[in-house]
Order: sequence, then C-alpha cells, then structure tokens
Amino acid sequence: MKQENHQWIAESAYYKALARDFTPIRDQEDWLEAKKDYEDQIRFKQRNGLVSFASIMPPFSEETPSC
Repeated sequence: MKQENHQWIAESAYYKALARDFTPIRDQEDWLEAKKDYEDQIRFKQRNGLVSFASIMPPFSEETPSC
C-alpha cells in the first residue's frame, strides 16, 4: 500500500474513533471501515474517469529476478 493511501486510511480511522469518543476495542473495525471507504472512493473515481488505476498501484519494478 502506498504511503499516502495508508495515511488517508489512518486519518479516516482516527476521525471515526474520535466521533465515538475513542470507545475501546473498535480500532480494527474503524481501520477496516476507513479502508473500505478509501477503496469505494477509488472505485467511484475510476468509474468516472477521475483517476487511473496506474496512479494507485505501487511502481513496477524493472529489476529481473536472478536465477
């Protein structure tokens, strides 16, 4: 996952926790919800031509594996 993607998800999860006064034991649920929100936004943007798939994928490594 790209660093900026991780940062967006982390901030979103934080605000979800803040909205419920940081109730214990829900941190994983907040993270998964935030990740789903992020993925939904990317799919929406792709469907509407607002972002290309290549811009969200990790860079392709041109190194060839050694045999």
